[in-house]
Amino acid sequence: MTDRLARFWPAAGLALLGYIAVVVASGLGWNPFGESWNFANTGAFGDSFGPLNALVATVAAVGAVAAYRAQREELNRVKESAPLERAEAAKRDFEITFFNLLGLLRETVKEVDVPDAYNKNPLYGRDGFKRILEERIGRSTGDDDIDSKKFKGSYVRYRDDLAHYFRLVYHVLKHIKQTNSIDKMLYVRLLRATLSNAEIVLIALNCMYGGGKLKLKPLVEEFAILHNISTSDAKSRRIIAAFEPSAFGDRSFIESDDDFAA
Repeated sequence: MTDRLARFWPAAGLALLGYIAVVVASGLGWNPFGESWNFANTGAFGDSFGPLNALVATVAAVGAVAAYRAQREELNRVKESAPLERAEAAKRDFEITFFNLLGLLRETVKEVDVPDAYNKNPLYGRDGFKRILEERIGRSTGDDDIDSKKFKGSYVRYRDDLAHYFRLVYHVLKHIKQTNSIDKMLYVRLLRATLSNAEIVLIALNCMYGGGKLKLKPLVEEFAILHNISTSDAKSRRIIAAFEPSAFGDRSFIESDDDFAA
């Protein structure tokens, strides 16, 4: 419709200008119709614009119809594209929040510092998480009550680091769950790719013995957050039995720790 309008208006304009030129030229002396120009013929000259008025009215009517059709087509195009544009805007908003949360999570990991038993030689970041897991919590005793007390004792000692970390993991997963029209597992895999084994085990222990039982654990199971956990930790700490199989994705735990991907 827009192309037809583009062809119509130049032609209509040229026709209108041509008619005006003929009328004006006849008034200035050009006499194709055998009439002389003088003030006595002013009325006749004015009457000669009658067809011009009809032409202008016709052009205006055609233009109004063409403009209406063009506007209707544009409105239909906008209506058709609106859902797609809203979906794209929603995805952009989601990704902005997601990557901000992910960046904040990694910054939180970097700020962790865990000294040794003599309160010296601190380890930072992922190494700090590994020290909490291996040196503070230690190996599983095989007794859930004892293991729960060991985890809770370490949690209290490093509350500022662990509480903040677990909350951020929860909010990243909640943000993914609450957003529709996205490839949820794509963003879950991006999150999983940033987690060290010590982080994964600590998340699992928090869901088993800590504050993650009610809210974090269902999300961990829904999005297979324990997919990359080491086989030895999953078995020795009895993590496999504590979660639904969905928490581990397609893991069977008959493979070695190096035989699976993120």
